[in-house]
Amino acid sequence: MIDQNDRTTAMWCHLSSLVWIASLTVGLPIPFGSVLIPLIIWSSNRDKPFVDAHGKESLNFHISLILYSIVIIGVMIVLAIAGFALFATQPESAASAFFAVGGSLLLLIALLIGIGLAIFDFIATIIAAVRASNGEVYRYPFAIRLLK
Repeated sequence: MIDQNDRTTAMWCHLSSLVWIASLTVGLPIPFGSVLIPLIIWSSNRDKPFVDAHGKESLNFHISLILYSIVIIGVMIVLAIAGFALFATQPESAASAFFAVGGSLLLLIALLIGIGLAIFDFIATIIAAVRASNGEVYRYPFAIRLLK
């Protein structure tokens, strides 16, 4: 049986990753707060197997989200720049107009994907925190297992 203190600490390994939401609402964003704060909680309690498992899981998930975001934003920016560059060099062609409009649409898609990732992050983190509080093991979907 897992004691209440370990379950509470494991729950905070997950919930502390949502600090980025609170920090944005007050206008003081904490860079990589979704990883740094769970890392502090996990590293000070990794001698407890239940907390260790949940801490690693939280860190793996949030590092994965950061990596996914970087890749998605990078691809969108490259495609948008390519579209705008084509439009700047050949403004009369139909292809350049298509890419210029497409570049704007790609930026909009990147924004929507970012919002979707934020919602997914929030929901998955709440589920993980509830499971940890109940003494259950939880595996985040789509997490790259960097810490084993």
